Amino acid sequence: TTEIYTLSLHDALPISHVVRALSAARHECLQLSRLSLYNLEITRQLRLDDFEQIQSQHCLRLLTFLRESWQPAIHKVVTTAMTGVDDSHWGSAPPKPSVHVGPYDGVEQEEAAEEDAAAAAMRRPDTRTVRLMNAINLMLTDALRSMAEESLKSFVEFMSKHAAHDAFIADPVVFPYTPFFALEVIGHLGEVYYSTPPRTFVDVNLHLLDEALSAVGEVHELDVFDQAVTANLILRPLKSLDPQATHVQALRSQLRQAITSSLGQLESYISSLREHQTLLARDEQAYVDEFVAEEVNLAQIRGKVEEERAEMDRLEKAIPTEVLIGMYQVTLGGFKASLLAKHSRCVELLLEVVAERARTQCLEISKGFDEI
Repeated sequence: TTEIYTLSLHDALPISHVVRALSAARHECLQLSRLSLYNLEITRQLRLDDFEQIQSQHCLRLLTFLRESWQPAIHKVVTTAMTGVDDSHWGSAPPKPSVHVGPYDGVEQEEAAEEDAAAAAMRRPDTRTVRLMNAINLMLTDALRSMAEESLKSFVEFMSKHAAHDAFIADPVVFPYTPFFALEVIGHLGEVYYSTPPRTFVDVNLHLLDEALSAVGEVHELDVFDQAVTANLILRPLKSLDPQATHVQALRSQLRQAITSSLGQLESYISSLREHQTLLARDEQAYVDEFVAEEVNLAQIRGKVEEERAEMDRLEKAIPTEVLIGMYQVTLGGFKASLLAKHSRCVELLLEVVAERARTQCLEISKGFDEI
């Protein structure tokens, strides 16, 4: 408010130029309302790491745009609007009008009281140039804060909408909606797990929220009149959103709750598949060697082969190729193939035992004929 006051009619700057400069800056700031810190134009399922990369790259591109396009555009329209103003207006401070002396001095005194000696030493000169620059940077701050707030709200609403899906469909012919995240069930070395740990979905989404807050904090003030060197100005970061603000923390909690609630079915399903861990850990050669070590006959071996093949048929029907669980598309093709390969290998080894016994028996018969 102090900066707005300093650009009152008592300021002695050509008012028409100032109004044009502020209007042009405001117009450029309004353009920011069309942008977002997130890319929410996603119409297909993604792996979590791909989703994170898309959002991080989008945020980085926006930050680059703010620094290299948006702020330079404001610099250009403001300096163009101020073309023709006598340079003698810029170096001195305008007089403080008597009708505002009390409130103005009170603000100045309060600000000075809050500054320590080091901060007071770095205080900006009270010139018309600096006052106009401060007013324009206030506009930038408001525009950036508004864009950031809307971006966070849209992101949380977007993710909450997807997380609210609760369907569970095995091998769907047609998806009732487009799943958002894709992941796989992995079976390896006797362990069953998801390609992406469920908790990571919460952590990554919260990280993306924090990353956006950090990005807007990296946008610094605009040196409208290129005074940073000559006037010894330090360009400070624009004050946007405080990560500890109540409404920001509320959005963070809403996002965490939404994603966490979507993980219940996902974790229950992987738990149901852990009954196959024994099979995954089984050494097929050792298993068959142990079986035939009991001097089983061919009929018993044939029964074991039929048992393994029956289990293969059961698994083929019981385990789907993919499952829709809420907003997650879970692929089980590789996991299912691993289980079937276990039984298939066991059958192969059992048939090799039968073949070896037949070969041995033939050799014994041949040897007997030779002796005759």
